Amino acid sequence: MWHTTSSYQNVPLEYSTELYFAEKYNTTTAELATAVQSRRAYSSQPEFAPSLLNLRLGEILRCEKHPDADKLYVSQIQIEKSASDGEKVARTVQVCSGLVNYIPVDQMQNRRVVVLTNLKPSKMRGVKSEAMLLAAEETNGESTTVELINPPKSALVGAKLTFDGFPSDSEPPRLKPKAWEAIQSHLKTNTKGEAIYLAEDGTEHLLRALESSEPAKSDTL
Repeated sequence: MWHTTSSYQNVPLEYSTELYFAEKYNTTTAELATAVQSRRAYSSQPEFAPSLLNLRLGEILRCEKHPDADKLYVSQIQIEKSASDGEKVARTVQVCSGLVNYIPVDQMQNRRVVVLTNLKPSKMRGVKSEAMLLAAEETNGESTTVELINPPKSALVGAKLTFDGFPSDSEPPRLKPKAWEAIQSHLKTNTKGEAIYLAEDGTEHLLRALESSEPAKSDTL
């Protein structure tokens, strides 16, 4: 346990420890305040924060029905375009999605979508699926409506999307099933149809592209 002098007895432990180092290494009060705020912000993050999601703006290049599953589409989705300077190479992923009963195939073609790219690839009826599409769902009685989440119009293919207040690494590690299950339960749309992460305290964190203030949203849900 750290020893603190009597002048710090009424100060919370996190402050007393920081003050000890502030005096020892001659840091400023402002630097101390920043350090304490950073520690508090980190400790207030949920165990599985939405910053673990690697969400990218993608464009569906081709979509067709799965050859062996009536309810699945198989889509080729571009999530990175090549750059003229050669620093970026075009990248596509294959995605199986259970949207056949909800969205006509012609509405899937050339569509801009939000893609979760750091799930472990899996096979769905023999066809590899490398990512997942973000969609909103509403059930009324026996009727279910599903709509894809539309990315911000001003953002470009390959843009990274994050929830306000939860900055993410440029390439988060592979998402574990337990983490995805916990995060997914907080993904909602609000009364404006905007895609949000709904925190435990009821705070809404909008989903946006880094270069756009416009939130991602559904058409009607």
